[in-house]
Amino acid sequence: MQRAGIDLKCDHCAHDLFFQGEAQLHSQVATLFGLEGWEPNATYYACERCGRLHWFRSPESA
Repeated sequence: MQRAGIDLKCDHCAHDLFFQGEAQLHSQVATLFGLEGWEPNATYYACERCGRLHWFRSPESA
């Protein structure tokens, strides 16, 4: 699996197989005012071996 053209490897156990998911990032202020839909998204990769999460902001939210 690659991210930005670089092979992704777990920085804890050096494994190279991951589960991928998407999550929306929320701040307390956005939640307070009900504006969660405007918050940025991120992609996460969970190491298949040790479970360590590696987070990346989506390019459009950078």
